[in-house]
Amino acid sequence: MISRRIEILRLDYLFAVIVPTLMAIFLNRLDLKKYWNLIVAFSFFGISGNIINDIFDRKEDTDLEAQDRTKGYKNKELWAIAIVSGTLGLTLLVPIIFVFPIIGLYSGLAFGLVIIYCVKKKIPILNQVLLAMSHIIIPYLIIKTIADLIHPLLSLGEFFFLIALLFFAVSGQTVHEIIDGDAISRFSLKTQQKVVIVSALFSIIFGFFAIILLQNYILIGLVLIPVGTIYSFRHPKKSRKSIKDTGIIMGNLVMVFLIVLILYY
Repeated sequence: MISRRIEILRLDYLFAVIVPTLMAIFLNRLDLKKYWNLIVAFSFFGISGNIINDIFDRKEDTDLEAQDRTKGYKNKELWAIAIVSGTLGLTLLVPIIFVFPIIGLYSGLAFGLVIIYCVKKKIPILNQVLLAMSHIIIPYLIIKTIADLIHPLLSLGEFFFLIALLFFAVSGQTVHEIIDGDAISRFSLKTQQKVVIVSALFSIIFGFFAIILLQNYILIGLVLIPVGTIYSFRHPKKSRKSIKDTGIIMGNLVMVFLIVLILYY
């Protein structure tokens, strides 16, 4: 019973909102202790977004995983959890918003993108980009703004690295949707394979350019992660759920890796 209560929160997915903040902290040599409130706030937002996503997904006959995860919960109960989690996250941001009003705009934009993603999941590619923008680009910009590193807001190396993360997120989310039978699955297996491989290749290319510009070669391991995705999709075929689970595990390993880099490098 306890495991079901934890499962509904999908804590193992939170790396998606935490990794970009850790990347901003690491690349800009910031003090991790000063940004724990933001990391926790984004985690609350991530939980809220995951639950809202499940509310929409469990209406689909093909999404058995969401149906099983939310079994026994009514929509109003799920909305209550999502609203409370989102409110807690917003409460942590309010003092920051008073100092940096633009953070309120960023946060509202991110929330809006997540809602559009949940409602418009039937539009392939676009929905992956929307989710990547809300989970990667906006959290990164929020960290930079609060650190008062806005001249420029992004260096060329950071820009390339964010583009690499964006393409990697599109690749990973496409795999996720293929396995869940979402919008992208209505295309042929060959087309699905092309989307995954092309986005993974772009992620690697932009990642290497970013490392050269940033001269931060300790991140090479991160840039090469999409090679695994390319290998898994070297042939057009139906994907197994274990591939999605592998991606989630790797995402959490990357999160731990970044925490170690921040603390000791």
